[in-house]
Amino acid sequence: MQILKTAVIAMGVLILAGFGLLIYGFATQLGKGGEAEVAPLVPAPAAVPARVGGTAGFGDLSAGLEEGEILLETLVEGGRLLLHTRRQGGREQIRFYDVQSGRQVGTLVLTPVQE
Repeated sequence: MQILKTAVIAMGVLILAGFGLLIYGFATQLGKGGEAEVAPLVPAPAAVPARVGGTAGFGDLSAGLEEGEILLETLVEGGRLLLHTRRQGGREQIRFYDVQSGRQVGTLVLTPVQE
Protein backbone atom coordinates (compact mmCIF):
# COMPACT_ATOMS: atom_id res chain seq x y z
CA MET A 1 0.00 0.00 0.00
CA GLN A 2 2.92 2.31 0.79
CA ILE A 3 4.32 1.82 -2.74
CA LEU A 4 0.99 2.81 -4.29
CA LYS A 5 0.80 6.01 -2.21
CA THR A 6 4.37 6.91 -3.19
CA ALA A 7 3.62 6.31 -6.89
CA VAL A 8 0.48 8.49 -6.77
CA ILE A 9 2.35 11.32 -5.04
CA ALA A 10 5.24 11.09 -7.53
CA MET A 11 2.84 11.19 -10.49
CA GLY A 12 1.05 14.20 -9.01
CA VAL A 13 4.36 16.03 -8.63
CA LEU A 14 5.25 15.20 -12.26
CA ILE A 15 1.87 16.49 -13.48
CA LEU A 16 2.29 19.75 -11.55
CA ALA A 17 5.86 20.19 -12.87
CA GLY A 18 4.69 19.59 -16.44
CA PHE A 19 1.84 22.05 -16.05
CA GLY A 20 4.26 24.64 -14.65
CA LEU A 21 6.61 24.19 -17.63
CA LEU A 22 3.66 24.57 -20.00
CA ILE A 23 2.64 27.85 -18.38
CA TYR A 24 6.26 29.05 -18.48
CA GLY A 25 6.44 28.26 -22.21
CA PHE A 26 3.26 30.20 -22.95
CA ALA A 27 4.46 33.15 -20.87
CA THR A 28 7.80 33.36 -22.69
CA GLN A 29 6.11 33.17 -26.12
CA LEU A 30 3.65 35.92 -25.19
CA GLY A 31 6.49 38.06 -23.87
CA LYS A 32 8.26 38.08 -27.25
CA GLY A 33 5.43 39.99 -28.97
CA GLY A 34 6.29 41.77 -32.23
CA GLU A 35 5.35 40.70 -35.72
CA ALA A 36 4.85 37.13 -36.82
CA GLU A 37 7.76 35.52 -38.69
CA VAL A 38 5.47 34.09 -41.37
CA ALA A 39 4.80 36.44 -44.28
CA PRO A 40 1.13 37.37 -44.55
CA LEU A 41 -1.07 36.31 -47.45
CA VAL A 42 -2.30 39.24 -49.51
CA PRO A 43 -5.59 39.20 -51.43
CA ALA A 44 -4.25 40.46 -54.78
CA PRO A 45 -1.06 41.84 -56.31
CA ALA A 46 -2.47 45.38 -56.33
CA ALA A 47 -2.85 45.18 -52.55
CA VAL A 48 0.89 44.78 -51.91
CA PRO A 49 1.82 47.58 -49.50
CA ALA A 50 4.41 50.24 -50.33
CA ARG A 51 6.86 48.55 -47.95
CA VAL A 52 7.04 44.75 -47.85
CA GLY A 53 9.55 43.02 -45.60
CA GLY A 54 11.53 46.23 -45.05
CA THR A 55 12.21 46.88 -48.74
CA ALA A 56 10.91 49.76 -50.82
CA GLY A 57 7.79 49.00 -52.84
CA PHE A 58 7.71 48.80 -56.62
CA GLY A 59 4.44 50.62 -57.21
CA ASP A 60 1.86 49.11 -59.53
CA LEU A 61 2.50 45.73 -61.14
CA SER A 62 0.64 44.41 -64.13
CA ALA A 63 0.43 40.63 -64.06
CA GLY A 64 -2.14 39.99 -66.75
CA LEU A 65 -4.03 36.74 -66.62
CA GLU A 66 -4.94 34.87 -69.77
CA GLU A 67 -8.59 34.49 -70.64
CA GLY A 68 -10.10 31.84 -68.39
CA GLU A 69 -7.09 31.85 -66.04
CA ILE A 70 -7.93 32.38 -62.38
CA LEU A 71 -5.83 33.58 -59.47
CA LEU A 72 -5.89 31.00 -56.67
CA GLU A 73 -3.51 32.49 -54.12
CA THR A 74 -0.93 35.22 -53.56
CA LEU A 75 1.96 35.19 -51.12
CA VAL A 76 4.74 37.65 -50.30
CA GLU A 77 7.80 35.95 -48.86
CA GLY A 78 11.53 36.64 -48.86
CA GLY A 79 11.33 39.64 -51.18
CA ARG A 80 9.25 37.69 -53.69
CA LEU A 81 5.61 37.92 -54.70
CA LEU A 82 4.16 34.53 -55.66
CA LEU A 83 1.00 34.22 -57.74
CA HIS A 84 -0.62 30.78 -57.92
CA THR A 85 -2.89 30.56 -60.96
CA ARG A 86 -4.94 27.91 -62.78
CA ARG A 87 -5.30 28.02 -66.56
CA GLN A 88 -8.09 26.55 -68.64
CA GLY A 89 -7.72 22.78 -68.73
CA GLY A 90 -6.62 22.69 -65.09
CA ARG A 91 -2.89 23.44 -65.56
CA GLU A 92 -1.55 25.33 -62.56
CA GLN A 93 1.51 27.51 -62.28
CA ILE A 94 3.28 29.71 -59.78
CA ARG A 95 4.75 33.00 -61.02
CA PHE A 96 7.58 34.61 -59.07
CA TYR A 97 8.04 38.40 -59.02
CA ASP A 98 10.85 40.39 -57.42
CA VAL A 99 9.25 42.80 -54.92
CA GLN A 100 11.89 45.53 -55.38
CA SER A 101 11.89 45.70 -59.17
CA GLY A 102 8.38 44.38 -59.89
CA ARG A 103 9.74 42.12 -62.65
CA GLN A 104 8.76 38.49 -63.12
CA VAL A 105 11.79 36.36 -62.25
CA GLY A 106 10.41 32.90 -62.93
CA THR A 107 7.52 30.52 -63.44
CA LEU A 108 6.95 27.08 -61.98
CA VAL A 109 4.50 25.00 -64.02
CA LEU A 110 2.80 22.35 -61.91
CA THR A 111 2.13 19.12 -63.77
CA PRO A 112 0.36 16.03 -62.46
CA VAL A 113 2.47 12.93 -61.88
CA GLN A 114 1.72 10.14 -64.36
CA GLU A 115 1.67 6.73 -62.70
